[in-house]
Amino acid sequence: MRATAYSIMGYGVFLLLGGLIGFLKSGSGASLIMGTISALMVFYFSSLVLKEKLIGVYLSIFSATGLGGFFLLRFLSSYKFMPGGLMFVLSFLLLFPLSKALKQKQNVAV
Repeated sequence: MRATAYSIMGYGVFLLLGGLIGFLKSGSGASLIMGTISALMVFYFSSLVLKEKLIGVYLSIFSATGLGGFFLLRFLSSYKFMPGGLMFVLSFLLLFPLSKALKQKQNVAV
């Protein structure tokens, strides 16, 4: 599940950078705060996955789905790919390694 944890960490880096760019580009303090909080949560979830804890996968699925929905709404309101479209695509793509890890972990448990 190491590859899955690294995928989650990469997603967290994009969340952090997105919040920072939103702050630097438009002065959005909310973007910086929420990007940082979301990234820290996702980094914590990846640490759980590295420790082989299944709850980390479930929490990552929940956060990727929630953030993906948020970013989809942002994209649909502006039709600008950056940042809403990109983050929606990344959220969606993250679900593939998460579902693979979930399936592998459940096969081991059976």
